[in-house]
Order: sequence, then C-alpha cells, then structure tokens
Amino acid sequence: MTEAHRLSMLPLAAALGLLALHPPTGRAQATLRSVALSPPPAAGEPIGAWSGGAFLTIEGHSTGAPILRIYDPSGMEAERVGVQIPGGEGIVLTSHRFTRSARGYVAFAGTAYGDGDRAGGFLAILSPDRTSQRVVRTEPYVPFAITFASDGTIWTAGLLKDDSGRDVGDAASYLMIQRFDIQGRPLRGAVPRSTFPGLETPVGGSFFVNSKDRVGWGSPLAHRYMEFSLDGTLLASYPFPFSLAEVSGVALCDDDTLWMSVKSQPDPKSPGPQQSALASFDRATGTWHQGATRPFTHLYGCSGNTLITTTTWSNLNWLAEK
Repeated sequence: MTEAHRLSMLPLAAALGLLALHPPTGRAQATLRSVALSPPPAAGEPIGAWSGGAFLTIEGHSTGAPILRIYDPSGMEAERVGVQIPGGEGIVLTSHRFTRSARGYVAFAGTAYGDGDRAGGFLAILSPDRTSQRVVRTEPYVPFAITFASDGTIWTAGLLKDDSGRDVGDAASYLMIQRFDIQGRPLRGAVPRSTFPGLETPVGGSFFVNSKDRVGWGSPLAHRYMEFSLDGTLLASYPFPFSLAEVSGVALCDDDTLWMSVKSQPDPKSPGPQQSALASFDRATGTWHQGATRPFTHLYGCSGNTLITTTTWSNLNWLAEK
C-alpha cells in the first residue's frame, strides 16, 4: 500500500461549418465573490480544476513525486497529497488527469515511467481518509483524462498503445472511454476508437465535464463533444469547432448549461493583455453564444449552477447570471 502524505490546472478558429460562436447575446455573468488561494499555487504551474466541491492543483506534474494540493471553498489549503506509484520514477499528471469525488475520494490517471523509461498507464484511487491507495495498471490502455461522475463512478478517456508506445490505431476494436467503480473494477465503456478514423490522438487534450445527471467528454483535436447518461449511454454528439489554443476551460452545470471560456486573440499591431469571453451552448440550434469580452478568465468548473473561474491563477471567482 502506498502512503499518501497529508500535510494540512489555443486564435479563435472559424467555426467548422455546423457550429458558430455568435456575438454577445446575453447570459451575462456577475461575480458573486472572490477569494485568494492561500498559500498560492507555485508560479508557472497553472494546472487546476474545481472538482468534488474543492479546488485541486498539481505541483511537479511530470516528476517522480507530484503533489496534489486541495483548497476548500474559502481558498485555504486543506490538504496536500503526495502522489506515488510503485515502480514509477516519473509520473505524468497534467491537466484533466486528477479528480475528486463529493465523498472525498481522489483519483489520478496517467502515465508512469519506470526502469529503462518503460511507460505504463495507471489509475490510482485514494480513500477519503488517505490511509489506502488502490493502483490499477491499465496498460496497454493509457488514460489521458479522468473524472468522477455524480454517482461515484470513475471515467477515463485513453488509447491503447503498442510495445513501442504508439497508438494501435483506429482499426483496433476497443472503447476509448473506460468506466470503473470505486474499487477500480471495469464497467461498461463507450466511444469506439473507430469513431475517429485517421486521427492520430483523438483523446489528446480532451476533457470531461459533469453535472448531476450526465457526463460530457470533449475533444478539441477531434472537434467533437459528446454527452452520456451516468450508465455510459450516449445521449447526444455535437461538433466542437474550437482548437486547444482557443479553449480556456469548459464547465457543465447542474442545470445542464454548457459553458466555455474562449480566448480572444490580441491584435498583432496593438498587443495588449489577454482577453476572453464566456460562451454558453444552445443545444437546440447547435450554436455557442458569446458574452462580453472581459480580462482573461480561465474556467475551472461549475459548483451547482455557479461557475468557478480564475483571473490570476491565484484566486477563485464565483460567477452567476445577472
């Protein structure tokens, strides 16, 4: 058993035909409150997420001993958890690869490197009291993203890799989204690899969002966003016309409103501070409706129907509709 040490988180592209980002049309957001993270996360590592009623951030995300820092809603650091994988000399835990449940479980999914730089996929589940950790070796499946659904199941998005570490390709018959119970036992999966023929890494940079009754998975590389019921049944699939460079966070609220923070590209002739705009998705028309441009805002997630954002990487802001 591995001990977890308790020490008290791409130019706006043209829409790809079926979806469009509409000009400002309402759904304006006002700041309800703002708190500073204390102590603030390490500079230069803005990797974080709002998950399970807390803010999570990783330090040393590609080292042999990453640290998960957990902040409560007041902005105070409540816990630090040392991430250790047996035999893992290097652990890659970048954005979207860590999550927390409402009951306090923490899960990680990623790649661990051992002797001779041999890489293997893993899923690690820590108990709420941090006294036990269950590690599931998932190779040849390598997860790139993870979330807890509202029913406590664990969802991952990943690829099968061959002995050389390459994706086995879209000809292989396997499901990219894998689901697990809290003990790490596999459940029914979703999304056949053949859904995206010819695309080398459809899960790269992909993300999960979830609400009380569904889970969403989006892939900027595959330009696709899908929603599932809690048992893994596909509910809907939509084009997603944005690149990694444009998206600065996505959130699905309990009222099933889907939000995104879209970066505005500075004018090269008159460069200035980064700007962004919050946009909401209209499922009926398949369009994104943009709010007013504001100083850069990164979207960490949703608490109920309230958006959680940051403007400085060291604060949390609660936003709600005016």
